[in-house]
Amino acid sequence: MVNLTLKTCENWIKVDQNGLLRFIDPIDKEEISAHYGATHTAAAFIVLGNLRGDLILLEKGKSLLISVIKRWDTSKLLPSFHADFNNFALCVAFDTLKDIDSELCNQIKKKVSSTSDSKHDTVNWLPMRWYVNIKRYEWTKEEKYKNISEACRIKIKQATNKDGGIEDILPKGKSFNLQYDLATVAVLQYMNCRGLEIDLSKEMGFLLNSVAPDGDINYQGRGTNQIFAWGMWLYLLSSSQDEVETNKAISFLSNKVTIMLENNNLMLNNSKGEEKHLWWDYHYSSVYTAHFLFWMVLSLVDFQKKAIKTKNSESKDSELLFIKRPIILFQLLMGEKNI
Repeated sequence: MVNLTLKTCENWIKVDQNGLLRFIDPIDKEEISAHYGATHTAAAFIVLGNLRGDLILLEKGKSLLISVIKRWDTSKLLPSFHADFNNFALCVAFDTLKDIDSELCNQIKKKVSSTSDSKHDTVNWLPMRWYVNIKRYEWTKEEKYKNISEACRIKIKQATNKDGGIEDILPKGKSFNLQYDLATVAVLQYMNCRGLEIDLSKEMGFLLNSVAPDGDINYQGRGTNQIFAWGMWLYLLSSSQDEVETNKAISFLSNKVTIMLENNNLMLNNSKGEEKHLWWDYHYSSVYTAHFLFWMVLSLVDFQKKAIKTKNSESKDSELLFIKRPIILFQLLMGEKNI
């Protein structure tokens, strides 16, 4: 799946009239610069190119990243600029480049440090914001970034239920869904693989208990059936040494991803992307495909790096009850919660 998704993303790289690389969406026919497709593709190329010793892919990633940086100050003014996603991708690229390209690393540090903290409190964004501010503190030693990181940590803890489910909006009771729950845990696991010590035992226990018998994890709430969840789920499983569930997820995904990529879709169904069936107005094929590639690449880098000893809680305060049988899963929503 990595190579197939990589080839798709490579086909969307074009050179603009100024000689800069752009990551062009196959449906909208332009780069979605306010979102995070270009940054995630650049970081994925850099990390994978370095991992495989593929200098051509590495240089392509660096060229795309240089293009992003040159246009950063304009892009970040766009109304829907995804600051935490973009800053996070730059920091991931930095982690690979720090020993091989000091000049580009300095440009990354300058752009990330000169970009104001997003102040964005959607919970699945908070771990990215936390990590970005950790890097800002490392680079500048300014205490305010350390304080922002701690505030992000506290908010994630506040959003975490006793059973390990993580809500996506505070105060609790407004929004819960599996896709953004696992997205939160995946970035926290990435941080663990970089040396932090965050206990994810009950969070992972909750997610594993939520897997359907066929291996599906993204069947409930906002984001159902989108590819967005899946790169992060593969990352969580492979980095935490869960070979059985990793194989189950790959088995569930493999044919569906092939069809999705052929159709320029972002849903795991047979629809053509041009139809935008079940899409929201902020969905873009290139962005979600790049995100999928990015997290699959990180799953290779951090393969079996940090085990998670899972813990199951008797609490049901996420107000979801899963009743599993060999070929079916019943999910009961207990209470009134906007999902």
